[in-house]
Amino acid sequence: MEKDRITNYNEHTFALLKAVASNDVDAVRTLIVQDECKAIVDDIALFSRPFPLHYVTLCYEAIWRDADDWKDKDWANAAKNSTNIMFEFWKEYYGVDRFPRIEYRTYSDDNFFCAWDDETDEDLLFHPKVEFLALGKREIDLDLYCAVERFQFDRVEELLKQGANPGAEIYDGLNEGDVPFDSWSAIDRIDGEVCFLCCETMDFVRQLLGKQAHWFIGEMLFQNLMSLAAHSEMSELLKKYEKTE
Repeated sequence: MEKDRITNYNEHTFALLKAVASNDVDAVRTLIVQDECKAIVDDIALFSRPFPLHYVTLCYEAIWRDADDWKDKDWANAAKNSTNIMFEFWKEYYGVDRFPRIEYRTYSDDNFFCAWDDETDEDLLFHPKVEFLALGKREIDLDLYCAVERFQFDRVEELLKQGANPGAEIYDGLNEGDVPFDSWSAIDRIDGEVCFLCCETMDFVRQLLGKQAHWFIGEMLFQNLMSLAAHSEMSELLKKYEKTE
């Protein structure tokens, strides 16, 4: 098994990473100016490509954006509030008013549940498009599903504005057993992973935000956070255009 890259951290860089992940702004202010900590500000070195430290906060911001939708609204809103304070610190630190969305799809090699660049539409759909079209599926809905799998946010929004239905059932009508699910839409694909990633990650996040034990901090935790943020943002976009009739 490959060694967790968190073991490359020293006590100073680990303390800073833990402080950011805990939304401990006072600790971050103290640690981030230390020479020993500056190495991870531009890249926490837990992904296949650079992942700046403030991206951890951007992930939290995406996850808690719809805090009232969480079952435990009080906890989610408390997490959102502490994230907003950390978010304001980063805007002050970089002298900016806003941050662009993380280019999530560039991290497709990091256990992200995102399509790889070399996967074709047929790879993503498990069948040639013509089979779906023969069943009366709309090509624009198939294109939307594939764009969602690739986390191409601009392309997804373009297709939604053109009338693609994020709730269109893709696989119903195919022979049973041909695909994993009898009925499956773009929203189903994303929200299924949101539920899974919440189960995988939220107990650890609760402990982090509660300033409890931190023995579990490792690269998988941050990869799951990034993946949950990506899926949360995609879910938000799809539901903005969800057909209700």
